[in-house]
Amino acid sequence: MSIGGDAILVVDDNPNNLFTFQQALQVNGLKVHIADSAKAGLAILLKTDISLILLDVQMPEIDGFEMAQLIRSRKKYQDTPILFVTAVFTSTDFTRHGFEVGGFDYILKPVDNNLLMGKVNTFLTLVHQKKRLIQELEARRRAEEKEKRRHLEQTAIHRMLTLGMSDLPFTVILENILAIVREILLPENIPQAGILLADEIRQHLTIAAHHPPDLPLPSQCEQVPYGHCLCGRAAKDNSNIFVNILDERHDILPPNTQPHGHYCLVIHTSTRLLGILNCYVREGHPYNLQEDEFLQTTANTLANIIQNQQSALELRYHRDHLEQMVAEQTSELFMAKELAEAANQSKSRFLATMSHEIRTPLNGVLGMAHLLENSELTDKQRLYVTTILQSGQHLFSLLSDILDLSKIEENKIILEKSLILIPAVLMDVKQLFTHSVTKKNITMVWPVLKNEPGMAVIGDPVRLRQILFNLLSNAIKFTPDGGKIQVELKRVESSPESVVWRFSVSDTGIGIANAVQEKIFQPFVQADDSTSREYGGTGLGLAICSKLVELMGGKIHVKSTPNQGSTFSFTARFGQETQETAPPPVSEATHSTPLPTLPPDCRILIAEDNTTNQLVLQEILLSIGVENFDLVVNGEQVLAKLQESNYDLVLMDCRMPVMDGYQASQEIRRLEQEQGSGKHLTIIALTANASQSDRENCLAAGMDDFISKPVNRRLLASVLSSWLEPKRI
Repeated sequence: MSIGGDAILVVDDNPNNLFTFQQALQVNGLKVHIADSAKAGLAILLKTDISLILLDVQMPEIDGFEMAQLIRSRKKYQDTPILFVTAVFTSTDFTRHGFEVGGFDYILKPVDNNLLMGKVNTFLTLVHQKKRLIQELEARRRAEEKEKRRHLEQTAIHRMLTLGMSDLPFTVILENILAIVREILLPENIPQAGILLADEIRQHLTIAAHHPPDLPLPSQCEQVPYGHCLCGRAAKDNSNIFVNILDERHDILPPNTQPHGHYCLVIHTSTRLLGILNCYVREGHPYNLQEDEFLQTTANTLANIIQNQQSALELRYHRDHLEQMVAEQTSELFMAKELAEAANQSKSRFLATMSHEIRTPLNGVLGMAHLLENSELTDKQRLYVTTILQSGQHLFSLLSDILDLSKIEENKIILEKSLILIPAVLMDVKQLFTHSVTKKNITMVWPVLKNEPGMAVIGDPVRLRQILFNLLSNAIKFTPDGGKIQVELKRVESSPESVVWRFSVSDTGIGIANAVQEKIFQPFVQADDSTSREYGGTGLGLAICSKLVELMGGKIHVKSTPNQGSTFSFTARFGQETQETAPPPVSEATHSTPLPTLPPDCRILIAEDNTTNQLVLQEILLSIGVENFDLVVNGEQVLAKLQESNYDLVLMDCRMPVMDGYQASQEIRRLEQEQGSGKHLTIIALTANASQSDRENCLAAGMDDFISKPVNRRLLASVLSSWLEPKRI
């Protein structure tokens, strides 16, 4: 088969031969240009790109050998294949001469079409291979130049940072940094540069350094108001500017100013402007992204250096005045400390006393009331006893709330770390309110709990019950008879170390005004005075809930509409209970079983873009004895690595930038089929999605197996062993 689209020049003084060649070559999809003389052929070469030349040797005026010499004299055609067409070989010298003048091969007349096309296709293939090789070499050269440039720029930034940490005068540091900038970007491109520092109070820029330092600086550039010239406009707009001509924005021009342009880059932190990096460029200098990126990195580096210098000056000022400040404040602090300690001690003693003095008689009251409740009583007496019990429990709850709030404010509450079964906690709370809900004919909706990971966690079960109890108590209190309360539960975050659950309690009660919602979690605050009178309570419950939720690493929120109802929701972070979350095939209960042994020389390629997951996978592999592995962050890098090296197995994340795991796997299988070597690289999918459809998608893309995240160490070892061992048999 010929290579279609290539242009071939046929030169022969015999029209019949030209016709024969044209017919044979055009049938095979080639573009054929014919010439009946050397002069006509040379004219075609001047205006057409020719890939291969068929040249008759015996021609009048200029023969084939002479024409070949003329062709080779042009640089464009020095390597173009020339095939001489001749009826006879007159001698060995004749043949050798053809090669000496630039011929590649001979074709004998009469021409065999199969032989002709075979040679034409062979040399055209060589032409294309050479072009590809040249392109690859050029691409490699550009990549090497880019890497060299990147290394130079990184070294330059390191030099700048080193200067910034030196004891040199600040102006000298800035001048040296400008010298480095001009060295990297070349003085002919950046004839001069300067750094102007911002005075945000006076709204102007002041020159701090320029380079070359011996170059006279126009007085107009020593101070530039915001909004004037390019530097001032960049400062006012807090944005970078590039121009390569003198335009109307250059409104501060010294006499005899030569045409030029600027890179003006803002030096700033996230909160304030520090200055401008101003680099002059020649008139007409083209914008260069690589230059811009280096200058932006330099501006960011200068921001750190300038900020550190300013902080050092402030620190020196405070240090110089420290003794005086200490002398003035020590006495005040000492007195304030004594007063605070005395107040805290008094408060602690009072709370301890109150706890003892109130709980002691209260326990007696409640205890005796319980005894009476279990004795034979008339209906009227039982009503009295029930009233005593309810009042006592209310007083006891109030006392506990006050003590809890005090402990929280003094950071004396330490949360337990024990096993919590969330379904069991919800069941306990549900049972506590069964009577109250039934009495008010309230419809309660509880979540349908599925057996999913994260239901068994590590935390403080008592405090979790306390929060839920408070929220449900309020919901029942403020929901009228016949209303509805709904409890919801949702897992919002999960990692190998922790899990975050969101608990929500919604009611159809009286609701809360928007103005009050912002302060409802403050101590002793209720919706309004009428609420306090009608429904009772001290306003401590939600404040305690808020503090406990904060201690649990979560947040509490309220959404409410007056006369429609409220939804209180909170999040809490718990430790993962590893036994509950381990997959059934490799549960924590089987930790005594040795890990599978993996081939010591196995080589694995990890494709994962998330840095945390990268670290986890590397540490797991090392822990199970795999030391020979490489890491890439997208599918394109996977394909590149597979071209460079051989691997026994790929751990392929499904969702990555540039090219995802599905696409990369499909391309690997396509290349394997195209090569026809029978080789099959094992690909194991890594995904946070564990549904059956996700598993099917992975297998359809050409992956061999599937592991869901978070990755379990024992499961990974088992899967690797099952796929790597057969390759060693």
